[in-house]
Amino acid sequence: MRISGNIKKISYNSVTEKAVEKYFTVSTILKNTLVSFNGPDSHNTGKNISILSQKDVLRLTKQELRQIKRSGTSSPIVVRKYKLIFFWNEKAGCTYWKRLLQFIQGLKNKDVHIPGRNGLTYLTQFKDNEITDMMFNDTWTKAVFVREPRERVLSAFLEKGLNPARMRDMCRRPAVKSLSEFITLIKTCKDVHWSSQVKLPRHLYKYTWIGKMPDINTFTENLLTKIGNCYNITMIPSLKTLFLKCMLMIMMCLSLIRNTSIKQLFASDNAFFFLYFYHESRRQNTILLILPYDTVVQEPVT
Repeated sequence: MRISGNIKKISYNSVTEKAVEKYFTVSTILKNTLVSFNGPDSHNTGKNISILSQKDVLRLTKQELRQIKRSGTSSPIVVRKYKLIFFWNEKAGCTYWKRLLQFIQGLKNKDVHIPGRNGLTYLTQFKDNEITDMMFNDTWTKAVFVREPRERVLSAFLEKGLNPARMRDMCRRPAVKSLSEFITLIKTCKDVHWSSQVKLPRHLYKYTWIGKMPDINTFTENLLTKIGNCYNITMIPSLKTLFLKCMLMIMMCLSLIRNTSIKQLFASDNAFFFLYFYHESRRQNTILLILPYDTVVQEPVT
């Protein structure tokens, strides 16, 4: 999606983006009528598909599917019981979220970060047509959790950059000695702990729950309520320590967040800020343009 002129209208660059808008308009009228390609009634697909014309049955491109599925250990987590697809991010409370998703499924595996051992189900375990069905089926909840980008980089510096073993594993070099050295390093050493948090094609975020680190408590409770789970995080002892750790890390990072080198890192890459400010821009019916040095310009969407 791109912004035309002085942001007087939104133009769509792909057939998929146009189709998404059309589908969700139709689905508000014909609730739950989107055909399921993989359900028990799949033999009735021919009959159900007549509800929406052939051109209205959505597809994801191969590139979009690769972006959504991710790879390796970074794939989104799927909770079949509650019809939830959770797009998590490294250095954005990922240990907290994995343990929470284990808990609500009765999983007790301690190897929380190791797929195959933690008991969690990942989106890469599904076929492409199943993923497409889930992504465009509004009975499935899609959620993503993000962190203020500069704060996330500072957290990575404190926990990864200053750790000799971590730096050898991630960047094949000794630990950094300063924040400015770390800022320079991550421009060439690519790693999921400081890469972009945008995990979905942008046109799909409009229909995705977006949570942020400062609101982790409220977002957790709202999300659990949404998917039909009655747990309160205070009922989950193993999460209390992680929650407090998140809050302490936020306070530590905020004291450093105005560092000039941090500003310079993000001045040329608005993609880092896109997702963090996206929710407010939709709620206020505005598009936020993130300019160098944190200048924020709001323009109405018409």
